[in-house]
Amino acid sequence: KDDIYAIGFVSDQFKVEPTAVLTSTIQHVDRLYVLATEKYMEGTLKGEIMSFDFKDNYITLGEYNPDVPKYFQKQLNNYIQKYKETGLLPNQY
Repeated sequence: KDDIYAIGFVSDQFKVEPTAVLTSTIQHVDRLYVLATEKYMEGTLKGEIMSFDFKDNYITLGEYNPDVPKYFQKQLNNYIQKYKETGLLPNQY
């Protein structure tokens, strides 16, 4: 009612408050547990900091709020796809 919007974090928050959440960045922690287990079993799990993001499909976007214009959804999805392919953010190309 106050025109305040949010972007969900960690899990898809759209269903929590569909009128306020524009989309969510979903962290697929379950996939990371599988990866860590596999690396451990293979003997390749090192004691190091590892980073994962959209490129690795460990982070994805959730459902879009209907208030987010279709052209903007498409543009954002294109930016994410280009990032996956190049590793560059929109301000870097």
